[in-house]
Amino acid sequence: MRREPQRADRPHHPRAGRRHRGRRRHVRHGHGQHHRGPGHVPVRRRLPGRPGQARGPAGQRSAGRSGARLGAQQRVPLLQVGRSPEPGRRLGPRPRPGGTGRTGPPHDRRVRLHFPQARGRLRLVHVVGAGYDGIPLDALHPGVTVATAHHHHGRSIAEHVLMSVLVLSRDVLGADRALRAGRWRNVAVDPALPFGTTLRGRRVGIIGFGETGTEVARLCQAVGLRVRAVRRDPSAPFPADLRPDWIGGDDRLPELLADSDVVVVTVPLSPATRGLIGPAELRAMGPGALLVNVARGPVVQEEALHEALVSGAIAGAALDVWWSGPPDAPSRLPFHDLSNVLMPPHHSGHTADTFAARATEIAENIDRLERGDALTHVVRAGSPFPGH
Repeated sequence: MRREPQRADRPHHPRAGRRHRGRRRHVRHGHGQHHRGPGHVPVRRRLPGRPGQARGPAGQRSAGRSGARLGAQQRVPLLQVGRSPEPGRRLGPRPRPGGTGRTGPPHDRRVRLHFPQARGRLRLVHVVGAGYDGIPLDALHPGVTVATAHHHHGRSIAEHVLMSVLVLSRDVLGADRALRAGRWRNVAVDPALPFGTTLRGRRVGIIGFGETGTEVARLCQAVGLRVRAVRRDPSAPFPADLRPDWIGGDDRLPELLADSDVVVVTVPLSPATRGLIGPAELRAMGPGALLVNVARGPVVQEEALHEALVSGAIAGAALDVWWSGPPDAPSRLPFHDLSNVLMPPHHSGHTADTFAARATEIAENIDRLERGDALTHVVRAGSPFPGH
């Protein structure tokens, strides 16, 4: 039998019935394209009978003092980024003025303060992830610090990348759909069907070689894929256990595209990377190549990719990131009609491990803020407020 949530008039320990005085004591955080919903992780909850202890996703208890202090000592205003669709609502484009049939992409949505009266007290905006392109840095008070929690999702995203490559290489979705419809679809029944391919000896080109890119390389290397990568600074160190064929600068991107069976995009969105993959780059990949984008949708040109998939200029694509976010359709083009596209809803990093580690880091950063210590993964340092 499902137990009803504990209420203040049903105390589970002697102090549970006391009313909290003063301001509300909890924290929520903005997260680029992610919204409150299935991917949301409550950073702090009381455990029944264990006051002061924090709980992470799926009932995991957060370790350390910081989990217990999160929100209890810091009065940080509630923030929301973007919008969340109602449960079960079908996504669809909503026309903008002018009748274009499309809303702005997620990175154009602006953070808004849920409590306007808290605007002058805001000291920290903490992104629950790596991308902070949804945070209007120019609109924040100079005293507001912006930090990310990005060194936790690399393994989760890398596993998603490897899964996507296998699904596309073996046409798992096509075979699954056929059998659900009552048709056996394999080469024993239909000799005209092409064989799938194994991964050993194939070449994967990684665009961006940070935390996600290096984790992708590590898993690809483990199954026998040959790795090459381009990054902004090709001379920067990388983990000693990786053995790439080569690592080059941005100027070697055409070479990487032409020389790879699989291209994985992991770079952050910036003016330099917006539209990085367009018609010429897709043509350079060739008709047998696969594209996996786990970066940001606008890094790849929307119309060019759709045309390349329809025409067969590339073999397929796995898109975990899109050009719009909920509650709108992911694209204004019908990618959902294409059988050579894998369409997850931007959840490659949504694992319990990732969000538990993010929650812990955010809690520890709030503790550091209270103590006056330096925060980790700061992307914009705020100037001191009077009295701090």
